[in-house]
Amino acid sequence: MRTALVDLTPFQTTHRLRGIGRYVHDLAQGLGAVQRRAREAGVRVLGVTWIDETGEGTVVEDLASLRPRGDAQGLDSADARVRYGRRMHFGAIARRVGADLVHLTDARGTPVLGPRRVVTCHDLIPLRFSARYLGWQDGFAAIRRLRELHRYGGADHVIAISEETRRDLRRLLEVPDDRISVVHNGIDLARFSAEPAADDAAIVARYGLERPYFVYVGAWEWRKNAEGMFGALAHARAHGTALELAFVGNLSVGERGRLEALAKSVGVQGQVRALGFVPDEHLPALYRRSLGHVLVSFAEGFGLTLVEAMACGAPLVATAGSSLAEVAGDAGLLVPPDDPRAIGEAMVRLAEQSALRAQLRERGLVRAREFSRERFAERTLAVYARLLA
Repeated sequence: MRTALVDLTPFQTTHRLRGIGRYVHDLAQGLGAVQRRAREAGVRVLGVTWIDETGEGTVVEDLASLRPRGDAQGLDSADARVRYGRRMHFGAIARRVGADLVHLTDARGTPVLGPRRVVTCHDLIPLRFSARYLGWQDGFAAIRRLRELHRYGGADHVIAISEETRRDLRRLLEVPDDRISVVHNGIDLARFSAEPAADDAAIVARYGLERPYFVYVGAWEWRKNAEGMFGALAHARAHGTALELAFVGNLSVGERGRLEALAKSVGVQGQVRALGFVPDEHLPALYRRSLGHVLVSFAEGFGLTLVEAMACGAPLVATAGSSLAEVAGDAGLLVPPDDPRAIGEAMVRLAEQSALRAQLRERGLVRAREFSRERFAERTLAVYARLLA
């Protein structure tokens, strides 16, 4: 029996509320559900949930038992501490438990020494758009590339969460194709479901969504393309269809001000509803009662909210020729992100054509089944088994 040790510590940081935290949590739950198959494949899977100040790691075999430590107020201070612990102590923890392979779910804080290393690459967006994301503090693109080479070029194997991320690894870092496996993310299809709940209407009313709306879930930053979404609302209204956009995501005071200023500048300040953070238990209702989910980013590593929306029966408006198109498949209308008119026309089509909504809904429900937690875990486990064979 060979042992694989999975790093679950990013779940205890600010990333718990973002993409990497979801990745870690869903992987842990999925691996917990397929432990029997793992043992049949000759692989014992353990997880590190925390590394304390002395370098002692909390190692568990029941990965599905992963839970938050403390409350969210401690997440910010934990971020740097977890990266430091990973860099300095993870290799020693792996040796103590006899790990033959480690899986780093967050490449930051890569251990100096240790056994064979699998690293998940979520994206290389800062390197792709270095002029926007990398300044002198980061050493511009040259230093960032060296860091990424250490993280991924030095790994025994890289799990890319999409074909687009695989292409970036090859193009930007020249990682050989035979050292990359694409494993799509998975979600909890029991929680994100198209089955209506008794309190759906009450949840939507709680957020003040009284008119037909589309939903966006994510951060406020350049690549998320608020300009394209707001411009699309303006285009739709100019052609006689007034739509609302439920903007779901944490916003700082400054970000909320910029959102309001942008909405006002294009004349849609009354059509954008900034809802702030929405807990997972409320998100399915917002998806289910919407006209559709809009995600027209300039770049994404994967696009997890597309899967959530499809599982809840929401049609998609997503970016063409990207990882988002890879995830959406035939369950959405694909548009160029730099064309607000095209985005707006897609939204109008969904708003006005109930038959089209129904068709995309059914396609999405079928496609969402390809992104279950169990399938996610099984494909990750297959990578471990292949490397340990």
